Amino acid sequence: MPSATTSRKHRGQATQNIVATWFSAQGWPYAESAGASRPGVDVTGMPGLACEVKARRGFSPLAWIRQAASG
Repeated sequence: MPSATTSRKHRGQATQNIVATWFSAQGWPYAESAGASRPGVDVTGMPGLACEVKARRGFSPLAWIRQAASG
């Protein structure tokens, strides 16, 4: 049985893939998921945007903005 950490990583990776696919269909043809273990933005190929994907149950936009501003 997978651990909670493994499940979170799989959920995060799946969400990043969904977001990258959406951006690709919306005019960012080079958008792609950066992968779960890579530091920095979560979706690459979008010059001028730094996409941070969150696959969480809770909703903490202020904390996410702080994280994006510090990275």
